[in-house]
Amino acid sequence: MLDKEGKWNVNGTARINIPTGMTANYGYENGKWDVEPKSPVKETNAETYTYTFTKKTDPKVDYKEPNENDKPTHATQLVDYGKEIQVKPNGGVWVHDNKTYSGDDVATFVLEKNIKLEDPTRTNYVFMGWDKQKGKDDVAYIFTAIWEVDKIGDGEKPDGIPDKYQKKITFKVVNGTWEDKTSNDISYYVTLLDKEGKWNVDGTARINIPTGMTANYGYENGKWDVEPTEIVSGIEDVVYVYLFDKISETEPQPQPTTVQPTPTVKTVVQEKTVYKTQYVEPITLKTGDNLTFLGVLVGLCAAGFAGTIIFGKKRSK
Repeated sequence: MLDKEGKWNVNGTARINIPTGMTANYGYENGKWDVEPKSPVKETNAETYTYTFTKKTDPKVDYKEPNENDKPTHATQLVDYGKEIQVKPNGGVWVHDNKTYSGDDVATFVLEKNIKLEDPTRTNYVFMGWDKQKGKDDVAYIFTAIWEVDKIGDGEKPDGIPDKYQKKITFKVVNGTWEDKTSNDISYYVTLLDKEGKWNVDGTARINIPTGMTANYGYENGKWDVEPTEIVSGIEDVVYVYLFDKISETEPQPQPTTVQPTPTVKTVVQEKTVYKTQYVEPITLKTGDNLTFLGVLVGLCAAGFAGTIIFGKKRSK
C-alpha cells in the first residue's frame, strides 16, 4: 500500500491487474464477476474476485406438432446442447437462416441457440405440422413435414382445409327454377367437424337447403328424390334433385250414345171402290120398237129380282 508520495502506508492504495479474455469451458457461457473488481484498491483486507461462467441451457426447438383432427399447434422440445437436428420439407419448401430447402432436401445443423421451425409451404397442400422422430448418433431429432391434399373447398380452389375433411353438396332442379328464377346446379363444400369444432372425418356439417322452387309451364307437384336434412355426415359427395312432374293431358271422354226410338209408321191402306164404266152405245128406239125395249127392260128387271131371291135363299141356308 503506498501513499501519494510512494511510501508504504497502511492507509494507502494499490493498483491491481484485472484479468480479461476469459473463455468458457465447453457447455458454459455468459461469464461474469461476482463482485466487479476495481483498480486501485484500498485497505489491507484480503479480497477475492470470482469470474463465473454459467452452464448453458439445452436449446429449444419450437415446432408444430401434428394433430390429425385439428389445425397444428405449437409444441416446444428440448435438444441437448451441441446436438444436431435434421429437417425434411418432404416435398415442400422450407427456409431457415436465409437458406432454402425443398423437395427431398435435408437440412442438418447443430443447435447452438433456441430455434423455431418455420412452417414450410407447398402448392395444393395444407401443412399439418412436423413429425418428430429420434435420430441416431449426433442427430438428436429428425423433423419431417406432414402434408394433406387441399385442391378444393372454395369452389374448385384450395381453401386451407384438407380435402379429406370436406364434403361436396349439390342441388339440382328439374322442370323448374330456384327462388331466384335460375335453374343452374347449386354446389358447395362443407367441413366435417367433431363436437369440439375440430376437423374430423367422422364429424358432421350443417347445410342450407334451397326453398321457393317454381315449376315450369306445364309442370306441377315438385318434390325431392331424396329428402335432404340440415345435418349431414360422411365424406361421400351427395346430390339432391328437386323434380316437377308433367301435368297429365285430359283426353276427351266419349259421350254416351242416345238411341232415339225409330218412329213407327203405320200404313193405312184405304180400300177404294173402283167403278168401271162401260160405254154402252145409245140405243135408238123406233116407234115400233118401244114395246120391244119395254119388254126387254121388264125382262132384265125380272131377272135381277129373281137373282135376288135366289141369293137370299142361299144365305138363308
